[in-house]
Amino acid sequence: MKHVRLVATIVLIIFLAISCTSSAVKKERAQDTRNAALLEKSVESTDQNFVKGKTLLEEEKYEEALVAFEKSDYSQALFYRAMILQNKGHLDESEKLFKKCIENNTLKSESYYNLGLIAFDRGNTPLSGEFMDKVLEISPEHIPSLYFKGNLYFIETDLDKALEYYNKALKIDPRKTELWDAVFTVKLQKEEYGECWKIRDKIELSNPMILANILKIGQKLEHYEETLALIPENLENEPSIRQEKRIILTRIGKLKEAIEMANEDMSEKPELDYAVID
Repeated sequence: MKHVRLVATIVLIIFLAISCTSSAVKKERAQDTRNAALLEKSVESTDQNFVKGKTLLEEEKYEEALVAFEKSDYSQALFYRAMILQNKGHLDESEKLFKKCIENNTLKSESYYNLGLIAFDRGNTPLSGEFMDKVLEISPEHIPSLYFKGNLYFIETDLDKALEYYNKALKIDPRKTELWDAVFTVKLQKEEYGECWKIRDKIELSNPMILANILKIGQKLEHYEETLALIPENLENEPSIRQEKRIILTRIGKLKEAIEMANEDMSEKPELDYAVID
């Protein structure tokens, strides 16, 4: 009986020792990871070439920034070199560097994203979509990739799928106007004018094209007064906006004001007064 207890005790001690060792190894590895991260951060702050490169990049001095990043030993310098080369149109060189970043596990999501942009610039839409999918596998909430995937589906006229990706991005950040503009464009294509009108306060009404469209929608829905109130002062003299405004004024019975606007427009552009008849 004592022998059984002794064996059981030994087994328990061995088990505890293994557990402790495993725990210690895990802690040690975690500490190593933290130390590596701290070291990397320290390198960034002390690597003067990297700091100089980022400063020059912000100042849009791309050639000088590229030289600084080439001299840097900091891992992310490779990514910035690739990004500058991409912006300069050197797609082959930048592609190689982004792939190297992925191999080194450096800014992996952003590197895949930029490879997607390069593929799109080369006209390879399917490959571009594949790279965006890789980004989303790593970072499901990567808004630029969600937005880009939506745009790819929009190009393919798969409006429902495009809307799905735009909405995914909006759930993450509902403040982004460009996403609402994209949703507006899809709804407009689908002739869902009521839905377009509902999001009028979220879209970029400083864009004359978008504003002109929402003015037309307001007329279709007969929201005349509300529609007129959407026109900002800085866009009142845009030809497309003035045209829509004249139509609305006519429809709500303000004929005198509409005629005055028409006369002003004709005096500024007399070539539009008459049609040419052969």
